[in-house]
Amino acid sequence: MLSNILAIIGLIILVIIIVWGLVHLAELSSGWFSSLFHKSTPTIKIDAPADATSGAAATISWNYSAPSAGSYAFLYQCQNGVQFAIINTTNNTATGIQCGTAYNITPSNNSVLMLPILSASTSASVPFSIIFTPTSGTPVQGSATMTIHPSSTQTATQPNQTNQASTTQPAKTTTTTKPATTAPVARTPADLSVRIVSKSVDQYGNGTVTFNVANIGGTTSGAYSFSAQMPTQNGAPYSSSLQAPLTPGSYIADTLHFAPATSGTFSVTVNAGDRNQANDYASEWISAPVNYSTNGYNQYTGPNGNYTQYQTYPYTY
Repeated sequence: MLSNILAIIGLIILVIIIVWGLVHLAELSSGWFSSLFHKSTPTIKIDAPADATSGAAATISWNYSAPSAGSYAFLYQCQNGVQFAIINTTNNTATGIQCGTAYNITPSNNSVLMLPILSASTSASVPFSIIFTPTSGTPVQGSATMTIHPSSTQTATQPNQTNQASTTQPAKTTTTTKPATTAPVARTPADLSVRIVSKSVDQYGNGTVTFNVANIGGTTSGAYSFSAQMPTQNGAPYSSSLQAPLTPGSYIADTLHFAPATSGTFSVTVNAGDRNQANDYASEWISAPVNYSTNGYNQYTGPNGNYTQYQTYPYTY
């Protein structure tokens, strides 16, 4: 009987040792087993400069192979004095992006060219994300942070400063002034407006129009561009390059020369992306003398020779 009791006690101890060993073995191998059945959440790996200068273009690229059709979006955190604009490399224009809202983008080889704008005098670290939304399934995103530093020339512009473009016909001359007596309204949003100042066509069909783009808001605007439709025989439009931001109360005078001019409407549109778009457009009727050929070949004889077509000359500040 004693030997039977000792055998039962030994069996119980052996069972306890086996159970204890199995429990610890399960704990040690739980991570290995879970890795067999659990897939990691996909993310987008972003490659972007950690530091950028206000007004200088920065390339944001990422490494992600989309498993299905879908769309990309850009999202950045709202901060005082910070704005991003996406640059269209085809026509060298930029479109402002509203903060806190996913903005649909069309990347080229998983990259976009962005223009960070900082109106504050101190640097700002701005978190941003690239989001891929498939037509069906769960969105995937990646995040990074870019520190935007003020431009070294951000506060160097003084009243009555002149920027001169190419003087080759047709040319564009710009002059920036800031009235000393105008006090901007504090903390109101930037508001760009356009107004046609003068128009003329000489006896040889050379047209000239001057218009002002002014910031009538209370904060510095973002980068902007403008486009113009001129009354010429071939109807060639003009699209400007990216323009520098305007401080509150300042304006820039732009002059466009075009030939051969015909009677028609001259119109200009500012692509500012601000909330008040009612004052982003202006137009005027232009009357031109009919003293050159109107047979569709855009030819006439003037003091500077024979003109055959209208051409634009892109420029940058």
